Amino acid sequence: MLDKLLVELSLVDRKYEKTNRVDECHFNIFSLLRRESDEVALHSRFIGELLNPKGTHNQGGIFQRLLLQQLSESSQKFNGEFTLEVERTLGERGRIDLLLIGKHDVIVIENKIYAQDQDKQLERYNLAMNDYFHDKKKHLYYLTLFGEEPSITSLGSLNPDEVQCISYLTVITKWLESCIREVYDLPSLRETIIQYRKLVEKLTGQTLSEMHKMEIRDLLLQGHNFNYALQIEEVLSEVKAELQRTVWVELQASLSMHDYDFTFVNYKFEERDMKVCNSFYQTYNRSLYYGLQHKILTFEDYSVHFYLEVDHCFYYGFTVCKNGSRGAYKDEFAKKLPKLNELLKTLVQTSSEDELWIAWKYSGDKINFKNFNEGNSAKLADSTYRKAWVESVTKDVVELLKNVPGDL
Repeated sequence: MLDKLLVELSLVDRKYEKTNRVDECHFNIFSLLRRESDEVALHSRFIGELLNPKGTHNQGGIFQRLLLQQLSESSQKFNGEFTLEVERTLGERGRIDLLLIGKHDVIVIENKIYAQDQDKQLERYNLAMNDYFHDKKKHLYYLTLFGEEPSITSLGSLNPDEVQCISYLTVITKWLESCIREVYDLPSLRETIIQYRKLVEKLTGQTLSEMHKMEIRDLLLQGHNFNYALQIEEVLSEVKAELQRTVWVELQASLSMHDYDFTFVNYKFEERDMKVCNSFYQTYNRSLYYGLQHKILTFEDYSVHFYLEVDHCFYYGFTVCKNGSRGAYKDEFAKKLPKLNELLKTLVQTSSEDELWIAWKYSGDKINFKNFNEGNSAKLADSTYRKAWVESVTKDVVELLKNVPGDL
């Protein structure tokens, strides 16, 4: 019976939850300083620093050689040392996340975690390699959490076999483990790489210990349990979408009780049906950047809005529109109303490098709708916890809005 399987799984989970409380430290410097899925400012930079033979790790090209050994398992053997460039600009053809340039080969690694593919992105990179490195053999890698294939939109005229798909789940995890072994006697560097590996494990759902996984494996191989697990797997994405939609509905209703009219929109502030949550969990053409918005005030051609949005994590803050359209107007707005601009940033207690935001923040209990293993995200399925979380967010939003002047 399915209910018996779930009870047995919960008992195993409780057993290891108690163990983890004693043994595990959840402090992670990468999670504290950056968004955990920040492809450029966190992942590409850290991976790039390790791959750079002249990096501050002072280990020369050893980390680079270890990754090239991983990549060589599925392609030709790479020889010699490569120079490393992070975010290499190619003019109108974009910017390459990680570029390795050797004597005979050039390697491009396009780093994707949750961001969507851009139009003809990989095609443009391939053309750029032909222009800049026509005398070298080209290797184009597409790095994602689980080794997903690039979209047809990104490939353009490229054939899928011209791009090699690699993943954080396997290639990067194995590479980091080999890096850690290499610097076992350098505690500061070793622990930094271990912290990053833990972040990668978190993003790829590798949150269970080997003993924990072994007990679950043994349980699923008993009787009809494996068949029941397959049934759960079949509907899991639908359950996630329904849970997320429920959160939006309850949050919108909670805010309306305080006389704030929030509408469900995409990032351009075009009204959308909450059914868009279904496509959030698709492998391709995922819907991102949507949520609830409320207009606070207007000034000349500008309007200030409070916006609660989901990328993969849930966050909210102040944003600005011009002539009813959301865009990169925050600098214009700051020049027009510098005091109000500073007030809004002070209220949220953070500024934003994003050109679409004046300031934003995560909810007090950080929620990740893409990876429910993060923090207390999975607890949203419990109505009591979800109610408390919605009330907490509502209280914070209402307090922020009360401090914004109604008239200028």
